[in-house]
Amino acid sequence: MKYWQTRCGTLVEQIISGWSNVYLVSFNGHHIMVDSGPSLLSGKLNESVSSIGLKSLDALVLTHTHFDHTGNAAILKERFRMPVLVHRSESVFLESGFSPLPHGSWPISEFIYNLGARRVEKYLKVKVFIPDILVDDRFDLSVFGIRARLIHTPGHTRGSISMIIDEQLVISGDTCVSPFPGRAFPPWADDPERLVRSWKILLDTNCEVFLPMHHRTIPRKTLEREYEKHRKLSL
Repeated sequence: MKYWQTRCGTLVEQIISGWSNVYLVSFNGHHIMVDSGPSLLSGKLNESVSSIGLKSLDALVLTHTHFDHTGNAAILKERFRMPVLVHRSESVFLESGFSPLPHGSWPISEFIYNLGARRVEKYLKVKVFIPDILVDDRFDLSVFGIRARLIHTPGHTRGSISMIIDEQLVISGDTCVSPFPGRAFPPWADDPERLVRSWKILLDTNCEVFLPMHHRTIPRKTLEREYEKHRKLSL
């Protein structure tokens, strides 16, 4: 299990890794989980929660509402009785149990989208529930005992959000993803232009490490290079 600790003592643990990452952010007995993984990883998530002895959660943050991020959210909400936070523009997807798949941002991923997205979408529904807190442009998580904040970073989806922790670490959802070393552009994004503008928002935080919900950690220098490479999209 990978973990990071900020200079202020906030601990970030990657409690599920691989296809979909799930993070637990902890400080002084308070805990916030970020995303919940797909439903097919419910057993693995339960094992991880049990292995670290997690007895309570102060909140669950959903970076966006795709099935591979929200598949276990309803179960966690029932188990821990904690509030779930999501961007206001995507709350309707949790209430319906379905979030549309994003378009491809690479030629091959757009080809795959056009070839089969409509055929598989009906199999990607999740358990319906109503979120508790709707996030707009920003939200201060200190109300849950964690020195962190949420900011709106659209592009992958309209309501994508990222968590800034102690102005040092970012849990970036799918706003930046590194399927290959030295890359940060996700293969799926509804609005690539807004995505690149969101990279600038993240870089302006001066954070050093970016933790995506898929694949490997992205160092600041990689995101800076990728932004310079793709910044024309944002103009």
